[in-house]
Order: sequence, then structure tokens, then C-alpha cells
Amino acid sequence: MLGGRVLRARTPDGVDQEIHALLITYQLLRTAMVDATDSRPGLDPDRASFTTALNAATATNETPRRYGLFSASP
Repeated sequence: MLGGRVLRARTPDGVDQEIHALLITYQLLRTAMVDATDSRPGLDPDRASFTTALNAATATNETPRRYGLFSASP
């Protein structure tokens, strides 16, 4: 998710906040993937691609890329 980048926070509390934000984003994306696969009967959520979901999410919302949360290229 970070693409080898270093966290920007300079304090322990900031690092904690940044990691929690990344984990929440990860969980939201996984939840969206499960919701998407539930819409097709017989499709296992494990068959969904995280990379495809991440690319779709960043394509529809430029905010994470604008603030450097995700790298522009995989």
C-alpha cells in the first residue's frame, strides 16, 4: 500500500494515527470487495483482486493520491 514510502509523521502519535488510517482504508477496501463479490452468486470473495480494487478506488477518488497515501503507479 505504501509502495516502499516512509511514513510522513514525525511523532509517535502521528505514526500511530497514520498507521491506523492506512489499516482502516485497507479494511474499507476489503469490505467493498466482499460487497462486490456478494452481488454475483457463487463468486468467492477470495477471487477478487486487491490491486484491481485499489486501482478502481484511486481512479474514482483522487484524494488519497493527492495526499500521497498511495503511490501513483503499482
